[in-house]
Amino acid sequence: MVAPTRSVSTALSTTLSERGMRALRQGAMRLQALVYPPRCLLCSSNRNLRDGMDACTGCLAEMPRMHHPCVSCAASLVNNAGSADLCGRCLSHPPPFARTRCLGPYEGGIAALITGLKYSGRLENARLLGQLVGHYMRAHPECRRLSLLPVPLHPARLRGRGFNQALEIGKWVARTAGIEMIKGLVRRQRNTPAQTGLSARGRRSNVANAFVCSRRPVATRIALLDDVMTTGSTVASLAATLRGAGCEHVEVWCCARASLHAQQRAANRIDKKRPDGREPPGLA
Repeated sequence: MVAPTRSVSTALSTTLSERGMRALRQGAMRLQALVYPPRCLLCSSNRNLRDGMDACTGCLAEMPRMHHPCVSCAASLVNNAGSADLCGRCLSHPPPFARTRCLGPYEGGIAALITGLKYSGRLENARLLGQLVGHYMRAHPECRRLSLLPVPLHPARLRGRGFNQALEIGKWVARTAGIEMIKGLVRRQRNTPAQTGLSARGRRSNVANAFVCSRRPVATRIALLDDVMTTGSTVASLAATLRGAGCEHVEVWCCARASLHAQQRAANRIDKKRPDGREPPGLA
């Protein structure tokens, strides 16, 4: 009998190791569910939870939805004077990304999950948000051909917050949708001030040339992921950087689409609750 080659033995060992780790994780999750029964992150109910998600069917049904958004930037097309699928801004000034996909407007349950994640450090919210985005993308087969790139934070901002909310959400999007997540491709070379309070023009100027590619992209079809999109200035700057580095197709995925007015109202509410001087909200 011929002894297995080193490569075959290594592959077999890796497969067994992966199966063992998967079984260990599943066992740990079952034990956790027994000790700490899951509850809805929005209403705290432990009834009618959706399988594998910390959300009840009632809260999920009440999640805000997009109604007739612009295909390119996901802005509302209510009272829009442009084409049937594009807003006037995207018709006159096409962005460097092909399209935007998002769960819904920045209000209700989605807004509560995002603000809890970013400003209270509730990382469990990232899991639910990522699962929601991942399930949405699984319903669109063309999304499986994209690689996921969470919008990076500058190291100084990352140290201040302790985590990158886009990356935390992205881990669960990639796992749920079954797609690759790219790491280390782009870095934020300028520590830009928070976008809160800036006009649309000020936001574009604030993030101009903020990103740089550390290497030539291997994936040429990329989906940028962020928690909230307001004017789209941040993702536009990042998309332009990627297109300049050779990416053929860049689109944007986000949890919520906000208007400048909605973003400012949310910032004011949080600032009133935060007299400690900690980092103010800065939506993109």
